[in-house]
Formats: sequence, C-alpha cells, structure tokens
Amino acid sequence: MWVLLGLNMNAPWGVMLLLWVALTVPKGSIRFVRDVDRQRSPLLFWCIEATWIVCGLYFIWLDLA
Repeated sequence: MWVLLGLNMNAPWGVMLLLWVALTVPKGSIRFVRDVDRQRSPLLFWCIEATWIVCGLYFIWLDLA
C-alpha cells in the first residue's frame, strides 16, 4: 500500500473497490459503520454499492487518462 501511495497509483485501489463489490453483492450484506442488509435496507445497500462502483471506476480512469 505504501508503494502505491508513493507512486501515486490509483488503479489498484479501484480494482480493490470493485472486488469488494463483487464479494458483497452475492452475500447481500455490507459491514459499513453498521451492518447493512439488502433485504432490510435495499435502498441504502444499493446506494453504497453504487458509490463503490463509481469510485472504483473513477480511480481506474485516473490512471488511464
């Protein structure tokens, strides 16, 4: 992580966020400050997932642009 920060590389962080999304969507729950379950709080769950997807793609785009 220190190397990535030192080299100002953003794409690996974006990939890590997208992998995080890939793991949490099938599971249906997220540990984000508190547990967010897709069944009990679908809007909050998908807002968090969408935010992670957008941030992940943005970090990857920063390195490609």
